[in-house]
Parts: sequence; C-alpha cells; structure tokens
Amino acid sequence: MILGIGRENCPIGFGRHGQLKTMIGKQFLNTSVSQQLILDISLDPMDVFFGKDWYRFLCRCRTVLGCEEEERACIDPTGNIRKKVDDYVARHPEASFDEVERFCFPGLDGNLNLFALSPRHFECAITKTCQVLVEGEYAGVFQPGVHYIEVKKTGAISQRSSGGSRIGTYCEEIAENAYRDIVQSELYTYRRFVETVIHHIPTA
Repeated sequence: MILGIGRENCPIGFGRHGQLKTMIGKQFLNTSVSQQLILDISLDPMDVFFGKDWYRFLCRCRTVLGCEEEERACIDPTGNIRKKVDDYVARHPEASFDEVERFCFPGLDGNLNLFALSPRHFECAITKTCQVLVEGEYAGVFQPGVHYIEVKKTGAISQRSSGGSRIGTYCEEIAENAYRDIVQSELYTYRRFVETVIHHIPTA
C-alpha cells in the first residue's frame, strides 16, 4: 500500500488546524504502521506536485492523507501575528506550536472558522484514491467510514480500517463509494453549480 501526502508545512501563524496534516504525516512515518506500508510522505515544499504530476501521483497511491482546508484560524489584519511568529521561530527554531502560540498570539487561535472542502478531495474521488482524513465536517459531502477513513485529531485511526489483510479491500470499497456518490452522481459538477446559482436568481 502506498500512502501519500501532498502538501508542505503550514505557517504556525495560520493556527493549530494548519499543523494537523504535518502532525499526521509525521505520526504515520514514526509509528509501527509504517512497517506494513509503502509510504511516500514528504513535508518538504520542494516536493509539492503541480499540474498533471499531482494526478500521476494519485494514480500511484492506494490512499492519501488529508484534512479540511482552513485559510486562517485567527484574524491578523495588520500582519503583526505573522511578524511575531516569524521573529520568535527565528530565535527559537525548535519551539513547539503551543510555545509559539503562548508568546505570539495567546487566546486568538480558533477565532475564525473557515473550514472548506479542497479540490484535492474531489480529485482523489475522481482517481479512486482512498482518502485517510482527519475528522471534520467536509461540508457534509464526504462521510466518514463511507467516503474516507477517519483519523482522529489524536492520531487514532477508525477501528474498522485495522482489519489486517482486509485493509486493501476496505480501501477499495471506500474509494468506490466516493467515486459513485461524489463523481458519478454528478451532484458537484460545474453544471449543477450553475443550475443552483440560476435557481436562486430572482425573476421579474
């Protein structure tokens, strides 16, 4: 099984949620599960895939790690938080997120709730790549245990996915469910989006 991750580290100033994918990636690399899987996980920005290379990568993967997208978790209208974070991390490169938060933006993380689905989730459904996602809402489109394997924010994986030799079959089932419900249903196409917009336009 190949398990890939396709995103670089998120700046600390963007909040705790931005650290989730990095944390989960490191956890998969450092736990015993890595002995049973072929992993292709990188946290280096130079390894980000662009264009068709991203789809080629997905087609090589049985599963892909991911989480909900969030632009920011706190308001930083003047850029002061980012400057404080950059300065602090430059002086304390080994500082944890909790330490940086405590000294640079205490009590501000989570003031914004800007979670959203990423196009990456739909691209995985299109290529029938099983997603291993951190628990979240996913706009009610992707359902845990149906369209993706859920990973708790603590790092624990849903029990059903730990079925030994059956895990490959389980991943295929999840990928097929996502393809059927998300792609073949045509509920989330541009055509359907335009129809929805037009439907809400008042008529004279």
